Amino acid sequence: MVADQSTNVAVTAPAINYNKQLTVAAGTTEMITVDNNIGHQGTELQQKYFHITSDNAIAVYGVTFVVGRDYLSLAGLYTTTISDAFLVYPIDTLGKDYYIASWSGESSFLITATQNNTAIHIQIASDSQATINFRGVLYSNGSTLSLTMNRFDTFSAFTQDDYTGTHISADKPIAVFSGGAQEERYTIDIMYEQMVPTLYWGSDFVTVGKPQCTTENIYRIISCERNTQIEIAGIPQVTLNKAGNFYEFTANNNLYIHTTKPTALVFYTDMCSSFIGDASMVLLPPITSFDSATYFPTNLIKYYNLYAYSSFMTIVIKADEKDGIFLDDNLLVTSWQNINGNSDLKLAIVKATKDHHKLSHGNPNASFLTVITGRTKELIHNEFAGSTTITFITGSKLTVSSL
Repeated sequence: MVADQSTNVAVTAPAINYNKQLTVAAGTTEMITVDNNIGHQGTELQQKYFHITSDNAIAVYGVTFVVGRDYLSLAGLYTTTISDAFLVYPIDTLGKDYYIASWSGESSFLITATQNNTAIHIQIASDSQATINFRGVLYSNGSTLSLTMNRFDTFSAFTQDDYTGTHISADKPIAVFSGGAQEERYTIDIMYEQMVPTLYWGSDFVTVGKPQCTTENIYRIISCERNTQIEIAGIPQVTLNKAGNFYEFTANNNLYIHTTKPTALVFYTDMCSSFIGDASMVLLPPITSFDSATYFPTNLIKYYNLYAYSSFMTIVIKADEKDGIFLDDNLLVTSWQNINGNSDLKLAIVKATKDHHKLSHGNPNASFLTVITGRTKELIHNEFAGSTTITFITGSKLTVSSL
């Protein structure tokens, strides 16, 4: 949890009798460690949640960090790790309609209800091999699981395939989390992200990559309407015929993407090279959701005191507004890259120099995207910090995160 002004925070998790009061000082990050007992075990309906409330605005991140086994290689003795990070959205920004983004290996999703008597329908993508086995019934491609959930009920589903394109709808606001596991040479890396409701999807995007890494990046574009056309600089036009269809492509440069109907863009990282980096995923917001100010942590795993750590800010902004960005109240001076397919946008990569940074703009109407990438020799994770995809951040004031 991070705040730009001191605030009192309450954290509760009834499933494990957890109740904590703490103060997040301005410009600091406070971490709470989640007990493994609150994790879901397979497909089940439970009440396994954390409820966070605060007096003033905060930002909340979920961080996965697992130290694995030691291995002896030609490079020497090293320890495998699993890491990822995701932004947690406030309850008042949640929606009723979602499509899942996961991965082609093991995948899972989790739903949390915010109100009693919430009717939820889960339709597995018709061209997927993923299944849900719940209460003795097997649901497969194209079939729909319907259930009623009460406030703070949590439903989880696991499969050995890919849930991407699975449609989740409800008659009251819900939170949806999803991800997958990617097998690396000695371990399985976990990727997880909170899903954004289709209400906040968009039609114009920019791809970003892994700083100081030359390997290609993987992206997926997911549709929520039929006959969605995709235009990507340097790639032939693609049409997604059905809602929930997705198009996967690789790139190692900055590309502008336009779609004729609202879509979601998912960015998947992989290893940069032998033993450097691991898998993670992040939903990149549309250009219409860029923000004008953001305050964020840059080192979410420093508290484990295990590895030397470097962090980078990737910034995307309109070309005629790039000279007005401030980093920690000082005018940002950096080099800018072109965006292939859109000369009106620019991209910069800036190395973080401390554990927290603030980005703002001299023009309150200007907006930009910031993606934080943190890396050690053994791992890499992407934290999405600085978009009002669902008005999570407005100017320099964070919306209170209460989920």
